[in-house]
Amino acid sequence: MSTQLLFYKEPTVLEKDKHADLTFKREGSYSFASAMNSAPLAGVEFTQACHDHPILFVKNEKSGFIPVVLLSLKKDSHDLGDDWGGKYVPAFIRRYPFGVTPEGAIVFDKEAPHFSGGGDAIFDENKEPTETLKQIVGFLRSVDTGYAETEEFCRALAEKEILQPLNRALKFGEQQVNLTDLYRVDEAKLYELDEKELHTWFKNKWIAWCHSHLHSLAELNGVAKRHMDALEAQAPKAE
Repeated sequence: MSTQLLFYKEPTVLEKDKHADLTFKREGSYSFASAMNSAPLAGVEFTQACHDHPILFVKNEKSGFIPVVLLSLKKDSHDLGDDWGGKYVPAFIRRYPFGVTPEGAIVFDKEAPHFSGGGDAIFDENKEPTETLKQIVGFLRSVDTGYAETEEFCRALAEKEILQPLNRALKFGEQQVNLTDLYRVDEAKLYELDEKELHTWFKNKWIAWCHSHLHSLAELNGVAKRHMDALEAQAPKAE
């Protein structure tokens, strides 16, 4: 999960000798992620994200499944705007324009507007990390830790066969959108866990994550409404 750099135009390893004069300016726009209709999510984010987005699972080779927030019913865009209208923004997107390689090196998107001038220095006069860079690295490490914990959670879900296909169709007049290749927790199977397993799942916060996921399914209505509003906005106006 953490190694995907989907919208980075020129990911570059951050080096103090090469980038001693680099400055970073925070941006309030998430326009770089405008082509996404879903985004990976860490389990630790579930309790916040569940109030704004449906959290679902998709198949993944590494851990069997990964959780994602469904942003749109469109193939390659969403209707949240560049500022997301106050909706929760996953760490997968918030970490941009920085990231981490599988080897643990910090990278940044050289083409991002965040580095076009002004803002905070990344390195001090001795080429040591500034407080700004330390905070960024701390955030990136916490994101990676969250993804590792989530992979363990997903392996447990797959091992216990607790996920089932969503099997949901949404109708918009004569148009129907079938939600395929998406999975949800089967509550009945969740509570077939024995006492020892339940203790482990509670301790790891996996039960809480499952409940947040189930709560989030009501937000499919919000995604459907945004889709309907977009269709109506595109419809020809009557003369």
